[in-house]
Amino acid sequence: MECEASVRFKVTKDGEHLTVKAINLQHNHPVNVNTYKFLPKKRRLDDEEMEDIKQIMAVKPNKKALQEHIQKATGKLVTLRDISNISAKLCHHATDLQVILDRLNKDKDKTIQAIADDQGVLKAIYYQDLTMKKKFDSFPELLLVDATYKLNDLRMPVFLQLVIDGNGESEIVAVFVVA
Repeated sequence: MECEASVRFKVTKDGEHLTVKAINLQHNHPVNVNTYKFLPKKRRLDDEEMEDIKQIMAVKPNKKALQEHIQKATGKLVTLRDISNISAKLCHHATDLQVILDRLNKDKDKTIQAIADDQGVLKAIYYQDLTMKKKFDSFPELLLVDATYKLNDLRMPVFLQLVIDGNGESEIVAVFVVA
């Protein structure tokens, strides 16, 4: 749905301000309060609301009942999919990333790179072992990338880097997951 509603601006001759050049307020979709309330930004719960939901989620409530509670308590029109996403986010099984990386790093011929944001939230892991490195060194002419989408417990996509060997067979030369 390509909405043609727009506002175009131009810079004034002195270069200090913007003026409206053209305006089109004709939308090709409904513009109303209910549609606006279902926008993701309007459904998003703040930190205080999430704390309340965490306590309720601990007793594994009926999702429909929880949806009604959230709507009454916050006035936000959350969807059942939103509640499933919140549940998945709150019920994740914490894993000590450093323990996993230490196990993987026992063999010095491996390349393992973990990337986290400022809060320590995992954003990506890159892995390549000695066999993968040798395959890439042998067949660097064509590098392919394939991905699975959110099939692991962390719901992070898994990317495979592949090369084509002399027999026309694909060989994995690196694996990485990205948040």
